[in-house]
Amino acid sequence: MEGLWALNCRVVASRRRKSKPSVCVYCGQEAVLTEDHIPPKTLYPKSLWPHLLKIPSCIKCNGGASKDDEYLRTMIGLSVKGERDEIFKPLSDATERALARPEAAGFRRSILKDVRETYAFGPEGILVPALVGNVDLERFDRVTARIIKGIFFHERGSRLPSDYRVVNYSTEGLRRLPMSVGQQLKAIIETLLTRELKQIGGPQFLYWSDYDLRDTCQSTWLLVIHRHHFFIGWTVRRGHETIL
Repeated sequence: MEGLWALNCRVVASRRRKSKPSVCVYCGQEAVLTEDHIPPKTLYPKSLWPHLLKIPSCIKCNGGASKDDEYLRTMIGLSVKGERDEIFKPLSDATERALARPEAAGFRRSILKDVRETYAFGPEGILVPALVGNVDLERFDRVTARIIKGIFFHERGSRLPSDYRVVNYSTEGLRRLPMSVGQQLKAIIETLLTRELKQIGGPQFLYWSDYDLRDTCQSTWLLVIHRHHFFIGWTVRRGHETIL
């Protein structure tokens, strides 16, 4: 009986340890944590999922990001349709399967209402299918802000403090900048490109990061997703969000 009682105590203690509240990397709240894949696993074939970062995340932050992840995957999958590079095939195939599901009818309509397929000249001068129209850049930016927070945690060993935030942009939204701002942005990117090139899971996701030596919570980032989609971002103290 004594041995059984001790075993039960160990089981209860083990369960308590597993459910002990900890801090979510994204929101900073104490909660029972799940593992969030960074970058989102929707951007990769299943064979590469074990190679992604696993970031401690509360259920709300992890589950609440899934629709934005799916939106990003869908828009990238549609934009690379017709590309011959094998790196894109798993993504475009997954996008087609997801949009073909009966339960995805509403999502399909919301995605396709502002875009249309056409043809454009590729790098070799051959007409290839292309996607034109509007995309929700704010949803892109939410995903990439989460990616930056996740990689920051991985590289620094602690979450981005709550008095800092991520400011980030898709380069799609930076095409009509004043020349002076464009030159500043070009200089920032050129400096980033002198830093170490890193990848997670394979060539589907490349990035460069640069930390301010005076304050390592301040950093600059360049992300490249599936070779065609570029994002630039910063971690900055709240109240100092003006970058350019």
